[in-house]
Amino acid sequence: MIHKPCRSRKGARFTVSKDHQEQRDREDNIKILKMLVTGASINSIQRVLTCPRIGERAGMSRIYDRIFWLERTLLAFERAQLGKWRKNLERRGMFYHTRVAHDDIVLGINWETSADRRITALNCTASTDIESRYIFRLDVDLDPRVGPVAAFKDACLDGNRNPMNLHGQYQNATQRFVAPLLHYQRPTGRFDEAAFFGACQSSLRLFAVQAEDAFGEAALPPDVQQVVTEARCFADAAELVGEGWFGLSEQRCDSRNTFTGIMTRDAYTKAAHLALLKEMLPVGKMTLVSEQEALIARTAPHIFRDEILADRFEWLAIAFDKEATKPKVQHRVGVFRSNFEQFRQSYTGQVVSDGEMLELFVEHSMTPATSSRHCCRTRR
Repeated sequence: MIHKPCRSRKGARFTVSKDHQEQRDREDNIKILKMLVTGASINSIQRVLTCPRIGERAGMSRIYDRIFWLERTLLAFERAQLGKWRKNLERRGMFYHTRVAHDDIVLGINWETSADRRITALNCTASTDIESRYIFRLDVDLDPRVGPVAAFKDACLDGNRNPMNLHGQYQNATQRFVAPLLHYQRPTGRFDEAAFFGACQSSLRLFAVQAEDAFGEAALPPDVQQVVTEARCFADAAELVGEGWFGLSEQRCDSRNTFTGIMTRDAYTKAAHLALLKEMLPVGKMTLVSEQEALIARTAPHIFRDEILADRFEWLAIAFDKEATKPKVQHRVGVFRSNFEQFRQSYTGQVVSDGEMLELFVEHSMTPATSSRHCCRTRR
């Protein structure tokens, strides 16, 4: 490409290429994809991609670039196929009843170095189609695009480096007063603020320490000393805002957080997940099957308000006895199998599959749990 106004000048020609354009073949991508599907580690992928002739090992940055490219490509293909499927159903005028299984998974991540074994727990929210077992979405409560230091400077400091967005004026029955903003009123309200301020302080102080260690016993140059001093000043400002204004104690501000992203609140992650799930599904009825989660009770009425008013949304909450011992669980499994086998032998209808037989058994043997206390209070 040539910038026409600068056609005759040096540097007028520049190249624009996609991140996968220099790939000669797709063999490496296929190998990486197969190993990721089978749960292989990054080191195993690196060994497989080692050149057998000269023994040159693939760099980690190259492997991660390939993985991220595969992720973007597969997600784009998935969105296109889901869009076609949704438009096809809507064009045919079919009423579609989607049954979604929803659950949370906790993953332990070691972020920065292999020497530091402290683990950061990330909460993953997953939704799967019950009939086809297709995973609609898997979202993590982490925003990798946000840098804690840059976000703190933009949200909590003005041009003169003074704190801002900290308090608001409120009115009670007798007077007006000033109080710190609540978490949903602050620009950083969608983040896990304890982790946010902790990561901001830690990254700034770590930068100052590493800069001083790099020069050893020699005196720091004036420009480096100024940068180190500014980093410590910003770290003190983050500590003042987090602990002094918003009451985030030092124990809650865990210093072991990622410096290349920030964790979000569980309620924000749940609401965003359900909103994006709603956009993926065709118009029709939706049944959400999950555990008794308070976050779903807080977010679902807002996300699915129109569907609830039109009687096209239902939430099936399931309670599990997580304290049951292994003998008790095995006894319950035995009772279930015995009752299910008796129902199968007594069934006289047409031939059905095992899954359909299980649905008939559940419909025949189980009913939703209701509270008699609530019914009596309603009658009174």
